[in-house]
Amino acid sequence: MVNKLIHSRFVKFCEERSISHLVPKAVNRAVEKKAVGDGVENLGFADIRVLNKAFPIYPEALAYLFKVEGCTKQLFMYLLIFHVDRGTGQFKFNTSIIKEFLDLCKLFGESYKEDSVKQAMKNLRKMNVVLNLKRGLNMVNPMITGGTNEKARQTLIKEYGFQLLQNGQDVVDNFYPRYK
Repeated sequence: MVNKLIHSRFVKFCEERSISHLVPKAVNRAVEKKAVGDGVENLGFADIRVLNKAFPIYPEALAYLFKVEGCTKQLFMYLLIFHVDRGTGQFKFNTSIIKEFLDLCKLFGESYKEDSVKQAMKNLRKMNVVLNLKRGLNMVNPMITGGTNEKARQTLIKEYGFQLLQNGQDVVDNFYPRYK
């Protein structure tokens, strides 16, 4: 399949879900050179639709995500882009989210079972990438992303530690990256 076609389908996938923070906009890009004579060339341009609204991924993310692969990596990226609240780092995880993720996987030619996706979420928790706050509600470790500025991030780091304590978990063992 041509990459442009996949990209178009992905943008449509985003538009169909009315995800307000992923609004496509047109960006002009060079697509070809045209010789006009005497060694002079003109560039031909076309618009490409790109999604805007970036979010920070902090340098520490590399330590947490270095060993993440396959379905677990794809699920995390999907959650990060489509469902994680930039201000709180929180996101829902339920059967409708799983279904939507499986639909996205099909778009890219991947096929997973629902149980594989649930196991991928368990892997993210085990690696201290996400924390389960309560049934269906999770939080991304703020060492990876979260907060609208540095002060907000620091507040999320404190909140994450507090949530670990509330869950009866050891803060050191469950805050820092796990590599195995």
